[in-house]
Amino acid sequence: MRRSVPVLAMLLAVLAAWAQPQAGRANPGGPDPQLLRLSADEEGWRAVGEFHLVWGPDGALGYAPPTSAEYRVLDANGTVVRPTVEQPWLGAQMTVDVPAVPGLYRLQIRLEGDERWGPWREMELPFDNARPGPIRPLAPAGWVAPDRARIEPGGPAAPLPLSGVRGYAVTVDAPAGDSPCADPGRCDPTELARTGGGAIWLPQVPEGVHRVQAVAVSGAWLASTEVGATTIRVDGTVPEVRLAGLPEGWSRGPVRLRASALDRLSGMAAAGPGGPFTAIAVDGAVPAAAAGPAAAATVAGDGVHRVLFYARDAAGNVADGQAGAPRPASAAVRIDATPPTVAFRTATDPTDPERIEATVVDPLSGPAARGSIAVRPAGGGRFEPLPTATGDGRLVARWDSGSVPPGNYELRATAYDRAGNSATARNRRDGARMILAAPLKAPVALRFGFGGRHLVRQHCVRRGTRRRCRRETVRAYDRRPATRSARFGGRLPVSGLLRRPGGAPLAGRQLELVEAMADGDRRVTAVLTRADGSFAARLAPGPGRGIEVRFAGDRVLAAARGRPLRLIVRAAVRLRAPRDARIGGAPARFAGRVDARPGEIPRAGLAVELQFRLPGLPWGQFRTVRTDGHGRFVYPYAFSDDDSRGVRFLFRAHVPEQAGWPYAAGTSLPIAVTGR
Repeated sequence: MRRSVPVLAMLLAVLAAWAQPQAGRANPGGPDPQLLRLSADEEGWRAVGEFHLVWGPDGALGYAPPTSAEYRVLDANGTVVRPTVEQPWLGAQMTVDVPAVPGLYRLQIRLEGDERWGPWREMELPFDNARPGPIRPLAPAGWVAPDRARIEPGGPAAPLPLSGVRGYAVTVDAPAGDSPCADPGRCDPTELARTGGGAIWLPQVPEGVHRVQAVAVSGAWLASTEVGATTIRVDGTVPEVRLAGLPEGWSRGPVRLRASALDRLSGMAAAGPGGPFTAIAVDGAVPAAAAGPAAAATVAGDGVHRVLFYARDAAGNVADGQAGAPRPASAAVRIDATPPTVAFRTATDPTDPERIEATVVDPLSGPAARGSIAVRPAGGGRFEPLPTATGDGRLVARWDSGSVPPGNYELRATAYDRAGNSATARNRRDGARMILAAPLKAPVALRFGFGGRHLVRQHCVRRGTRRRCRRETVRAYDRRPATRSARFGGRLPVSGLLRRPGGAPLAGRQLELVEAMADGDRRVTAVLTRADGSFAARLAPGPGRGIEVRFAGDRVLAAARGRPLRLIVRAAVRLRAPRDARIGGAPARFAGRVDARPGEIPRAGLAVELQFRLPGLPWGQFRTVRTDGHGRFVYPYAFSDDDSRGVRFLFRAHVPEQAGWPYAAGTSLPIAVTGR
């Protein structure tokens, strides 16, 4: 018993090897199973369960036939129905049989020659000996034209043979019960009738009443168990047909056509399937037919379609151009349902980088003169359209890339063809994504500040009650103050530099000096750069304002703005008074004027504070007066205090900031008045 265990293991190993022929004992170099083939007359479904295998190419010499073969047969589920067998190869072919049950069997086989086995090969053995059931052919009711004679097969009923129904064989006016095929049980390929649209078309039939017999033919060429029969009536006339629904020009989708027929003899009244019909045929396809005097059809697909339309009357007369009949009327329908092809240029124009161009190609209707290019930040967001020009198969837009935050942006082109189809593209011609880095134009450096080529200012430091000032010269624009204060009427200079990032000057470029006045006025002055890229201007007198200089850019250079400046203009006020004032005498007359441009002072005037100071004391206010509409003011002041005798007073006028007045607070020069 102990010695039987290895023997049992060897037997199991042998059985496992036989159960897996694909991984069997193939010795490379054996006969090539690819040279195996079924006999020429046994290709496709076969009604006989024997298959004949032939080895070797047709007409080739020098191939030694195999000496034996090893094979097995499996059903469609992979179950072995013919166990593995090895048999000698005798003669020019060998025979393999399958079970008598229809099925799509698989043959696994390999060949031996020169004591070497070739690789395994799998072949299909389609077997079906089942016949289709009988059909019940139906002829159209009433009359049909000779070249439109057809019958409906009416079956066969389920279940169908495994090989399906290959077609039908028909015969006209044959003895009752005679098969349409020469062999009653099996039909030849030449005996199949023409089919289409679910109908069996008959050969040319003369006028009259005819008996038509038909059988169904399986995929294995077996005929129905019974012969079906029907009667058909054939006659021959030509109705007048008109077609409606033809579009003008190109259509971008299916076109619905309607044919209307009129016949003055047998008429076009609908009378069931065999009665009059109206038909529309597109591009030679099976016509769309409808009983009665009208028919509709949908034309679809790109291209120029040839539409034929005709009708049959109650007698079966039809003008379809077949067998000598009049040719049907025709029309052309142009359809372009395919969107155009649109793509961005592979590279932008270095001389005009913000010019975005996409090409539009449409081989049928051609590009339409409309479309758009849009942009959004890369990675998502809403596309914003750009002003786009169209024509000559191009979309051209200009993108102000300097008006958006720096970064990557994605562009999309939308184009149309003349049929109305649209297409979008986000790629270049080479397939790369259309993503551009803003800004596209070369940046420029614009420096701007108060002063000319340099700014001279007083730098003051207060120490206790003393204030020390020294003169300071500032050349760098980024060190110059962004805000300056000036008295009314001054013409302060401003200047700047326009250069490329590398420092090369930009000469002869026009800039805009924009002044936004505190009174709401706006002034724009054109300024040209010099050969070294510098520019200068003087600010006109007026109220306080914001000042900015702008370079609009060009096709290559990006727009730029200098840093904004702020000019504060102090109100200008003058004060007059006598040098001496008599104590207890006539009042001293204080008079003055606030300077302004015409129309700046409100009609109600301005408030002016009259202030005085004694030595060693701060300024104090003793009266507020109001100017007239021209800025003038007068105030008499009487010196009545004996303590003022011999005292030297300082007086000044102060104009505070106030609504409707576009100037900062300003103060006049002090005036000394001595009490006498």
